[in-house]
Amino acid sequence: MTLINDRKTGGRLAYNIALGNEVMGDLQEASIWAGKAFTDYGYKKGRTYAQELSRRMIQEDIVREQLIRDND
Repeated sequence: MTLINDRKTGGRLAYNIALGNEVMGDLQEASIWAGKAFTDYGYKKGRTYAQELSRRMIQEDIVREQLIRDND
């Protein structure tokens, strides 16, 4: 196997690990693995997915803060 195929496979594996973590509800870990897919393996979908996960985590924080304020 060539280096390019190994990088491509590694990127896909890291991306799939990210997806699995998202399904299990761990967005932080999913974001880390999506970032690895892009930064370590050059898998471009990883960058977009990591950005999407970051936005979702920010949105969840905002909702949590609003719920706390509403309960006070």
